[in-house]
Amino acid sequence: MTPGPLVQCLPTAGKPITVRGLGPADASEVLRLHSAVFSSGAQTAWYEWKYGVGQGKAVGVWSEGELIAHCGGLPRTIQVGQQTMAGMQIGDVMVAPAWRGLMTRSSPFFHASNAFYQHWIGPDRAYTLGFGFPSHRHLRLAVKQHLLWDAGAISSLQWDWSTPASDRGKPFAPKIRGPASRRGWWPWASQGVELSATDPATINSLLVPCWEGMRADFTSDAALGVGVRDASYLRWRYLDHPDRPYRYLLVRRPWRKTPVGLVVWRLDGESAAWLDWIGPRAWMPKALQHCHQAASAAGAKRLSAWMSPVAASWLGETQPCGSFISNLIHHARVNVSEVARVGMPQTSCWPAGGEYDLNTFRWWWMGGDTDFL
Repeated sequence: MTPGPLVQCLPTAGKPITVRGLGPADASEVLRLHSAVFSSGAQTAWYEWKYGVGQGKAVGVWSEGELIAHCGGLPRTIQVGQQTMAGMQIGDVMVAPAWRGLMTRSSPFFHASNAFYQHWIGPDRAYTLGFGFPSHRHLRLAVKQHLLWDAGAISSLQWDWSTPASDRGKPFAPKIRGPASRRGWWPWASQGVELSATDPATINSLLVPCWEGMRADFTSDAALGVGVRDASYLRWRYLDHPDRPYRYLLVRRPWRKTPVGLVVWRLDGESAAWLDWIGPRAWMPKALQHCHQAASAAGAKRLSAWMSPVAASWLGETQPCGSFISNLIHHARVNVSEVARVGMPQTSCWPAGGEYDLNTFRWWWMGGDTDFL
């Protein structure tokens, strides 16, 4: 089956609307709507990063020459077990404020989303499956309109060490257990080193082993999926981002130059965000400790991380509120709260004719898997 035409003229709320694919000529209208909906101040450089270099796709709904709704997406390679597939990361779903009251299947929201999913995602389409991180309101509406499945929660783990030292009590030395409980897991056995290289060849040589070490933890589990984090993706997502000052820590053994993994984080005043880990499961607790040390040295008093349940379980417990995760950072109080959910277009299909089971399949996500953090 080939995708149907992406130009449709339809009536909505008594007014004619046009649904069509968007391209570079529509950039100014996309930026205008993005600013009106998200108060983002997004600039041309952001549009080029996402929809130019990032090869993003988009569908828009127009009324009287004005863009009133938009649904976009970024190509993202997904690994499930030993297979890789073409995925589409949904984003920039937005409706002009004057049109938000419509919540039916004739609304601009529905037409933009449905046209995008039908055209780009599913059997015999360019992308096998889709995923996104919608707001709770967006997801509820999309599920009700049979556009998305609810594919689980994303939690924010927040460690706060701002309590005065006099209130902290006796020093606590965390005891490593779980996958990391092996000889050599002492503070001197690993180090976090800032990534200072700038030339692509050197960066590639450092990033490749990080993803290869992480990928090995996914190849044996056909019910576990992750977005591929190879060198080209990491360069585009983080190093080439037009307006986000990300920071990078290479985690390695002190006596080896080749890194085991990469920590991506960001500082905002006294708050730090751990956005990504690219490395083996067994090293993730040490990655958290190195991120905390770097954030604290930079003046942060708290650290947060968005994680799916399976990503949080890599820190040593099956439940993200476990005491082990609390104790990975000395004296820090950990709070866990749901901040987002994962939505999956119902046009998505599964490899080799398989079926997607929301009850058994697990996704590994962190905050960096979004494109807005």
